Amino acid sequence: MIKHSTSKKKYKVTNWREYNNGLRTRGSLTFWFSEDFEKEWFATSDSHPQRGRPFTYSNTCITLILALRHKDIFSN
Repeated sequence: MIKHSTSKKKYKVTNWREYNNGLRTRGSLTFWFSEDFEKEWFATSDSHPQRGRPFTYSNTCITLILALRHKDIFSN
């Protein structure tokens, strides 16, 4: 029979500044968008907007949100 060790390996931290910075940035996520992205985010507005009418989003916006949802970026 082979015995498996269930205890974690212990590592000695020697550079505390780098270790703490790594913990702070562990959950950061950066997005880079093209310059024309902002222009394409919202769909063209109607000539007669009505009060209480929901926004109309562009295909670019919907595609991005679905891609983020599909990759489970926002879930733990």
